[in-house]
Amino acid sequence: DWMPNEGDLGKEVIVRYSTSLNTRREFYTDSNGREMVKRVRDGRGKSYPQPLNVSEPIAGNYYPVNAIIAMQDDKLGAQFSIVVDAALGGASIKDGSLELMVHRRVLNDD
Repeated sequence: DWMPNEGDLGKEVIVRYSTSLNTRREFYTDSNGREMVKRVRDGRGKSYPQPLNVSEPIAGNYYPVNAIIAMQDDKLGAQFSIVVDAALGGASIKDGSLELMVHRRVLNDD
């Protein structure tokens, strides 16, 4: 077992890529491999009550990634993209970084 159970804690294995890009809390994920959707960390649409009460700063910023996740720095004219071969969860928890959840084992339903 490559991911042994240690006590009452579940485990989430991620891979994180960090860059010096200034992404202004924005990143993009694909929508079923067809088009890119702009995501804003801790941001929600107009239908959500404002001001937004962020009670889950990590889980609330994960989105499905079917084919690609990307971020860009408009001032530098630079972009960083990751192409995946399986559907994963992805996020940008800090400016200039992207992370993908590659494995998740929880002991209780969340």
